[in-house]
Amino acid sequence: MNGESEIKLFGLYEFLPEINESWTFYSRLQFIVNQNLSEKTHNKSYLYLRARAQKGPVIFGLAANFNWSGPNKIFGENYGPFVRWEF
Repeated sequence: MNGESEIKLFGLYEFLPEINESWTFYSRLQFIVNQNLSEKTHNKSYLYLRARAQKGPVIFGLAANFNWSGPNKIFGENYGPFVRWEF
């Protein structure tokens, strides 16, 4: 992965609107695609999605990860909630 005949595309998009004076919302989309041009094969791709709400130091939300690996694009996925405390 990291050879001279590869192409990589990376994207990161975030949206952080304020809901009201004490609540904020955050959403994120992050992706990468890595393709070998000389062999015309797929190396690695992923898509990460996040959505959360925050009130003061407490953050909670949902996450989803989608991964594709290798020339056969073997697929993996992971979903779950999360909670975080910001000090």
